This record gives sequence, C-alpha cells and structure tokens, in this order.
Amino acid sequence: MTSTGFASDPQVLPGLTPGFATTLANGDLVVFSNSGASIDSWTSENLTTATGTPRLSGPLALGISTSAIDLVGLTTAGSVELYSSFYVSATPAITSHAKVVDFGSWSVENVTTLASGAPPLTGQLAVEVTPSEVAIAGQAANWGDLFVLSSPAGTNTWSATNVSVTAGSDARTVANIVAGLTLGGQLTLYAAGLASPPPEGVGVYAIPSAKWSTAITSGWPIISETGGLGTRSAPWVGFTGTTNVAQSPDFLLGQAIQNSHKRVTWLSFWTVSGPLASEPQTTSTYYAHGYAAGEWVATQIDTYRGLGVGLKPDWVILDPEGYPDNHSGLDAPGGASPATLAKYATYWSSMLSGWQQGIDSVDPSLNAGVYTEQSEYRNYQLSSLTMPVFMALAFSGSGPTQVAGASGSNVRGYISFGATCTPASTLESEAATLLNPPWNGQFNTLQFNPGVYCAPPLG
Repeated sequence: MTSTGFASDPQVLPGLTPGFATTLANGDLVVFSNSGASIDSWTSENLTTATGTPRLSGPLALGISTSAIDLVGLTTAGSVELYSSFYVSATPAITSHAKVVDFGSWSVENVTTLASGAPPLTGQLAVEVTPSEVAIAGQAANWGDLFVLSSPAGTNTWSATNVSVTAGSDARTVANIVAGLTLGGQLTLYAAGLASPPPEGVGVYAIPSAKWSTAITSGWPIISETGGLGTRSAPWVGFTGTTNVAQSPDFLLGQAIQNSHKRVTWLSFWTVSGPLASEPQTTSTYYAHGYAAGEWVATQIDTYRGLGVGLKPDWVILDPEGYPDNHSGLDAPGGASPATLAKYATYWSSMLSGWQQGIDSVDPSLNAGVYTEQSEYRNYQLSSLTMPVFMALAFSGSGPTQVAGASGSNVRGYISFGATCTPASTLESEAATLLNPPWNGQFNTLQFNPGVYCAPPLG
C-alpha cells in the first residue's frame, strides 16, 4: 500500500466496504479501503493532498451518524480539521452498517477558523454526532481548559464554548485526553480533571507587595508580578535584590495566594536578555538565551513546593525588555524593510521556542507565555505562535488604541499600564474596556503608578 509508516492508530470506518483512516509519518491523512473481491484489493486516497489541507499531528478522532462519517485531526498549530463523508445512501440505524461508504466524496473545513474565540487544541479529541449537532471537544493547548466546538447539524456555523468556565464551580482544567458519550441526545464528556480553571477578568500588576494579600481577598481575580530581570550573563535572567528563592518576588506572591485560600489567576513575568554586543545576533543565539532562561526559571519554580508553596503560576511569561536594549535586541530598527522584519521575526520565534523548550525540559506542566507590544505582535508574525500572548496596552489620552494587524486567537489578555484609581467611574471604565470589544481580553491586568494600590471596582 505504502512504504510510509503510520503515525496514528487507525480509525476503522463503518460500512460493508472494509476501510480505515490513519495519518502517515509525514502527517498526511490517508483513507484505505477494499471494495474488491480479494483481500489484496486495497486502495488508498490521500485526503491531505486531495483537499490541499495542512498535515496533521497526533491522534485522529471519529464521529459517526446514520448518514455520515466525521474524521477530526489537529494540525501542528493546534487547528481542528474536520473531514466529512456521506454514505452512498443513509441507513435507518448506524448499527446495521447496511450501506457502502462512498470514500470518494470527502469535504473538509477548518473548524478553528469558523468558531470565533476557539484556541489551539492539543491531545486526543472527542467528536460526537447527534441528529441535531456535531460537537468536537479537546484541551486548550498551553492552557488546559476543556473546549467544545459545536455546529448545528447540516450547517457550517460553529461556536466555541469554554466548558471549564461555563460548567460551574466544580469545573476543572483537564489532561489532554478527552472522551465523549451521547445518550438520548445529551452529550457527556470525560477527562481527567487537573485543577480549577484560572479565573478570567481584570486584575492587577506591579502593585506593592504589601498589598498582595489585600488584593486577593478583596476580589481582584488576577494578580501578577515580575519574578526576575534580565542579566548580562547566562542564564540571562535573575532575581532582583536576593539570591534566595524563598525571598524572591514570585515565590512570595505564590505564598500570598496560598495563604488566602482563594483561587486567583497567577501571571508570572520574567524579563530575559537577548544576545549582547559580544555575541552573534543569530537564531541559534536567541534560542540559547531563551532556553537557558526557561530552564533556570522552571528550576526555581519547582523548588517552591519544598519551601512550602504547593502552587505554580498559571503562566510563566517571557518579558522581552532585557539587555542589550529595552527590548532584548528583538526589535528591528525603525523604518526596517519587510525583509529585515522577517529576519527579526525568526529571532522572536527562536527565542520563544527556546523559552518553551527550556521550561519543558524541567517541568512540562508549566505553561509558557510571552508579553509583547501591539506593534511587535504585528511586525514579527506572533499570531502564528502556539503559546499564549499577553499584550501591552496603555491608558493615556482617550484610552488604548488598537493597532491594525495586532489581533489573533492566541492573545489571552492585556497588561495595561497608566491606569487610574480615581474617580471610581474611571477605574470601572478601564476594566470594562479590556473585557469588551474590540479587546475582549480574558486574563487582563491594570498597572497603576509606582507604589499605588486600588481596590477592585464595584461594577
């Protein structure tokens, strides 16, 4: 049939014609069928080539109804590709498998692009088909929330629902294997629960450490700080004012969260330096800086439990504001050509790949993220990242202005400086700005003047 090995477990397709679908080692989705009289009469159809769709990574999922087959897979970027094929003619009951499947009539759609707000997914998906709905469920990549992408039967109108948020106070973030069951038209999903989902909304960043506990108990749902600043030598990030993990700001914030006995979202920022003047400005150097920093930060965080803090940050976020300048050497000169911007985009990609892999080498349970400006997100193609992005905004003049091209599904929230406490109506307006169009941020923070703390708005 083919000399290329299989990369996923085959999914056996229903019908009198023997058939199965699998992905090859190169990521192509192929359907094999035998409609002949001999056991050797197998044919194959490469759906990836036939439909011009991206190659897949990871396991396939299969959903069946009385009239159609739905095959679901993930691209390397975490997008959901749905391949559908109708039976030659519908059967009264799928259990009879009384008709032959028409393997030549496949349609495909990228569900992630059709479902507004759908994040990249990972792991084993579940797909369930009822007479009224098609539902695809999976774990959000680098996040853990359980998402369901659903469409009314017979349409291509898709919506995304974060079940880890909408399912009530007992909902959890989940492991990367999801299974589904439909009985009486009711969809039930099964997944290993890991933790309660991080609360969404608007929180605070860089408030005085003496106010951390107050901020948590008074109702700010998100709290964040800078765990370390960029250095001029490896690992290119370090604590400020101490070499003792137990006195470091990130550990002390975790301690304040643990002592509050409240579930808040913990954003942990770490400023990392890029290549210095003595180093070559190459992708490999940027990768090495990101890797060394990620490895070191993850190592520090993994000591927290032994020091009495059994929590970890929800995201561990690289802040590119280190040496050799105020943006870790990652920003191209002003007025740079498209070719130069493209070159700098490879520096961003390399450093963030190193950051992710450095963290994963120590503790894969930690979730890497990155902090960027709007112009950086646009100029350096950061919408293609699989890791979450937390974007800088400024409250000044008439408020934050959206930069064209600075939006994408991986933007999880906004880190907004220049916020104002008084009057209370201004604080309420600032919080509302981040939660509503055009921003629609999920995990946002407000930063006030140095030394200032504000109670959360009532609205």
